[in-house]
Amino acid sequence: MLCDRFGQRSMILWAICAYIAASVVGMLAVSSLWLLLGAIMGGVGDMLFTVGGFVQLMEIASDKHRDLIISTAFSLLRAGSMAGSVLIGYIAERFGFSAVFLLGIVVGIVGGCLSFLLPHVNPEAGQASSFFHEAFESYKAAYDILRANKAVRLASVLTGLGTLGWFTFRSSFYLDYLHQLEMSVSTIGFLMALGSASMILAPFLYSLISRHTGVLAASLFGLLVGGPALALTPFLTSALAIAFIGTLGQVGDAFRAPAAYSLLSSGTSSRGRATSVAINNTFWAMAAFIGGPFWGLIAGTMGLSKTFLIVGLGTTLGAASLYVRNRHNEAIDQLAG
Repeated sequence: MLCDRFGQRSMILWAICAYIAASVVGMLAVSSLWLLLGAIMGGVGDMLFTVGGFVQLMEIASDKHRDLIISTAFSLLRAGSMAGSVLIGYIAERFGFSAVFLLGIVVGIVGGCLSFLLPHVNPEAGQASSFFHEAFESYKAAYDILRANKAVRLASVLTGLGTLGWFTFRSSFYLDYLHQLEMSVSTIGFLMALGSASMILAPFLYSLISRHTGVLAASLFGLLVGGPALALTPFLTSALAIAFIGTLGQVGDAFRAPAAYSLLSSGTSSRGRATSVAINNTFWAMAAFIGGPFWGLIAGTMGLSKTFLIVGLGTTLGAASLYVRNRHNEAIDQLAG
């Protein structure tokens, strides 16, 4: 609703303002409650930036190079996250956490200035109405798009399926399993860094594969690699085997995000694109919010190894079922045509 009303560039600027506010709160924090408030502000900024930024990217990207541009964007985001984590760790150890938040403010101000260089896409003018009426209409439009648009449904299912897999496991259960094997901190750090590096390169591999197989087939192929990799993890004990299988699985899972946004870009018009991105983000947020506690409950009841097996096989079966169902629907559409 906000993106349609004020435009993508405004959303990006508001997101940066939220990041700056989060950094200010973090720098002045005197208790964990303040830090929680800063995290909430940062989360709002992520939501605003994802919708505004990627809708802006879809609007200015040409159809010919869409997959490559979206893949590059995800790769740069992950590269920035990886490099930023190393830099922040060094600054925090040397100068303290206040310096980290101060750096966040400076980076935010620079980003805000750069946002004015982005092309301004004027939202389509609509009939003026109250905020609550517009909010109701936005939710109704989201329901209508989800019900009628196949590309949005596919993107949302892919996002939810992948989020419940490697995304949920990578920074918690996977790390816990490495600790259970009593690996050294340096070995665990190397394995996590290797996974992060592979996810920087993965979007380009996805772009290459999708040119020959199509967006959906490429993303499902990634899930069909990532799922078995999760299922195999509890049977592995050596760092070398875990590095190989884990890197392979995380590369496959990294196909999910660029594929979802490619589907949204090609399957929606400018008018409904912001709402479609918001729908996809909602599926991601729901899966991320529910997945961790749910799989934690399963792991506490059945053990970590069985949880890896259940999630890995579930991801594999879900991807295979989605592929079969999509091929069946395509065959029906061809007969009807």
